[in-house]
Amino acid sequence: MGERGPESKIKGVSCPFENCTAYGNAEFGNVVGYGTYETNDGTVKKYKCKSCGRTFGDRTGTAYYKCRTQKKEFDDTISAINNGMGVRATARQCGCTTKTVMSRVRRAGISVKHFTDSRETDMCPSVVQFDEMHAILKKNQPK
Repeated sequence: MGERGPESKIKGVSCPFENCTAYGNAEFGNVVGYGTYETNDGTVKKYKCKSCGRTFGDRTGTAYYKCRTQKKEFDDTISAINNGMGVRATARQCGCTTKTVMSRVRRAGISVKHFTDSRETDMCPSVVQFDEMHAILKKNQPK
């Protein structure tokens, strides 16, 4: 039994805030459920870190964080760009503006950059996956 009841049953969730002492370590067991909130895409779980006292959700630290569109629309846009479709064609296909397409691409790029920056510096991934989509990264070969 914990201080205020049974131990946390939240497994595999760690505090996403870098200034927290439990940052990135799901083994501490310091994360507890803190309710839910509604989005355009459904219900999202909220958590609270007992070490730093801050709250966060399932989407914190992802490309979907504070995104006002459904995951499928966002993923369809990124998939079209990933498959070589131009910005204007993607906008026509997804029913949005070119500005929206570029915003989604920027958001996805920042999320991937954050992911790769948070990993070991000597790691060089050959494939970076964004949900169920992927892009192959390869080094430019000298001619």
